[in-house]
Amino acid sequence: MAKSKSNRARNGTTNEVTKTGLYWPGKRTEVERINLPFQVVETINESKADRERLQQTIFKSRDAGSYLLSDLESKQLDMTTAEKPEKPWRNKLIWGDNKYVMSSLLKDFAGKINMIYIDPPFATGADFSINMRLGDLEWTKEPTMIEEKVYRDTWGKGLDSYLQMIYDRLVLMRELLADDGSIYVHLDWHIGSYVKIIMDEIFGKQNFRNEIIWKYFGPTSTAQNYPRKHDDIYFYTKTDKWSFDGSACLMEYDEKAIKRYDKIDEFGRRFKWYYGKDGSVRKAYLKEGKPTEVFNIPFVQGTATERLGFLTQKPEKLLEIIIKASSKEGDLVADFFCGTGTTGAVAEKLGRRWIIADLSKFAIHVTRKRLLDIPDCRPFEIVNLGKYQKAKLKENGHSKYIDFILEIYRAETQSGYTTIHGNKAGRLVHIGAVDSMVTELEIREALKECRTIGSRAIDILGWDFEMGLHDLVDTIGDEFG
Repeated sequence: MAKSKSNRARNGTTNEVTKTGLYWPGKRTEVERINLPFQVVETINESKADRERLQQTIFKSRDAGSYLLSDLESKQLDMTTAEKPEKPWRNKLIWGDNKYVMSSLLKDFAGKINMIYIDPPFATGADFSINMRLGDLEWTKEPTMIEEKVYRDTWGKGLDSYLQMIYDRLVLMRELLADDGSIYVHLDWHIGSYVKIIMDEIFGKQNFRNEIIWKYFGPTSTAQNYPRKHDDIYFYTKTDKWSFDGSACLMEYDEKAIKRYDKIDEFGRRFKWYYGKDGSVRKAYLKEGKPTEVFNIPFVQGTATERLGFLTQKPEKLLEIIIKASSKEGDLVADFFCGTGTTGAVAEKLGRRWIIADLSKFAIHVTRKRLLDIPDCRPFEIVNLGKYQKAKLKENGHSKYIDFILEIYRAETQSGYTTIHGNKAGRLVHIGAVDSMVTELEIREALKECRTIGSRAIDILGWDFEMGLHDLVDTIGDEFG
């Protein structure tokens, strides 16, 4: 695919391609890492007693389900980094572009995620519209402006931009994986062969463990082609040491047995009706037996309790096998294209910790409700990244708001002053209030204090500015030197 390089080779010059791999015009191997602060907008299923218990135990020693407070949280508690306490783990449902979600997670979670499953778009040329079905009613949920932009950036240039998108994200996923961690990438015939070569490059061909076939049921036209009734799931590990429980992939795939056990329950398990001697009617389930990498699991049926109306929704049984095989209870599982939240729901039911993310706000709402419907669902956080709620910033108080904006701006806190909040690369920083515009008087007060400190440069940050300030700011600056 590297046409210009091939041309030079034919002209007698050296071919610049030095190793086998997948190449496309403009391919980048260096991945941009932008670290943004997360904004917790809601904590679900946490009682008042839980919150009080957190305050009482926050300084106690770490256990398997806790993690270090972030630097920002430590500053909010007036602690040095060395004094950082630890707090109980909260599962996370994150709204944001997963590239920035993952790069922002690296600070606290690099090398700590035990298993990743992703079911990314299959580069079909489709947009972010979601086809919904409820009974006989079908409709399309149109993409938001943010989703439209990502669609243009990802598919606007065709296959090349899709491959770069998935390349960047797989690099970040490898960095997040624990040394004994595993990753499963779910694809179909549209793009699977391309991504397989990319994964060989990023994870190492020697760490490719298997190609899992998800064989599903349902009518498919064979008038002009063989039926397309399976997806591919590529299973890689980070190193040559990984966690695996082979009993999870014991599946019965005998065709005669499948015909006998012709009923399917809400979890995708096959059964038949069994009539007892006493006249009772019971379910007799198809016993799992032979280990296999071919999973005969149907699509989420219209009558299944887990069905949410998404036409591409994956069955919980499929994720149950994968999560059981490559993680243990208490391990951390992640999915950065979470969609309807199947990975999070199954991880929750199996006692795993989880981090799941999606760009679609609609997907976040659907997943939130799905998790809440799980009996005894543990507390989890709804988290924003990149698009922050001003009301939440105001609710958290002025001090936390200032620290949050300084972290976004990557500035250091400057304490002991009235109008000066921080400094960055030798320049002082003033931050306007969350609920009002920056005024000329406010700037003059900040410059007075700036002059007393002896600094000649200050950055004024605000949500909005008073009319006419654009033309006045240089004049005001000159007045104060």
